Amino acid sequence: MCSSDLTHYFWDTFFHNLGFIGWRNDLAVDGFRLLFRNLDSEGKVPQFICSTWARPGSTQSALLGWGVRLLLQAGVNDQDFVKEAAAALEANSRWWLRHRVRNEHGVIDCEDPFEVWDDTPRLDEGPIEIIDQNVFLAIQMEVLAELLSMLGREQEGRSWLDERCVLIERIKQRFYSATDLCFFDRNRRTGAFVQVRTPASFLPLLLPEFSTLAQEMIQRHLLNPAAFFGDVPFPDRKSTRLNSSHANISYAVFCLKKK
Repeated sequence: MCSSDLTHYFWDTFFHNLGFIGWRNDLAVDGFRLLFRNLDSEGKVPQFICSTWARPGSTQSALLGWGVRLLLQAGVNDQDFVKEAAAALEANSRWWLRHRVRNEHGVIDCEDPFEVWDDTPRLDEGPIEIIDQNVFLAIQMEVLAELLSMLGREQEGRSWLDERCVLIERIKQRFYSATDLCFFDRNRRTGAFVQVRTPASFLPLLLPEFSTLAQEMIQRHLLNPAAFFGDVPFPDRKSTRLNSSHANISYAVFCLKKK
């Protein structure tokens, strides 16, 4: 779960747990508990946990809920873990809404590339209202509602589902371009779409509310040689305006195909 310098990275924990889940669920649970127990007083998960505590003001993508869902699906449902996970997801969800919604449209935005993808061209022209963090938070709200229901707190769970519905509508209004049949970030200053196709453009398709768009979007943007495939299928240069972000697009498409 840690690199050679004993640094525990928020983002990397989830990739490690993909390997642990179903094989050593106990190690996966330990990894999550390390994150849960290092939330700050307002619910922020640090970008990484280490002795030097570099970049204390930063976090990474809101993946706690997605990771907890994988554990639940693998049969991890003891009450102690459910209680701890619910408390962490609730505190963290409130942190995102309190500290990363810095625009009048009610969606999460991003100023720091280290909170999303280090080398992405999406922030070349300044801070953005960001697709992926909002999608991940919508998933997290749904998982939180499930955890609260497991604890007999159904009314609180319904309140989070209501908040999720509001966020889903905002995702549609702010990020979906019907003309392009694609989701794009928006420049926070100008409000214009950031016309860069990345894995984030497809992440809303993981939400059931947008799943009907999946086939046509994949056909137009990923299976069309003029739009995606070429001499270099995974370009990663800013001049191309198409960024692979370490080929994570492959994983996004894999998830969509499974659906």
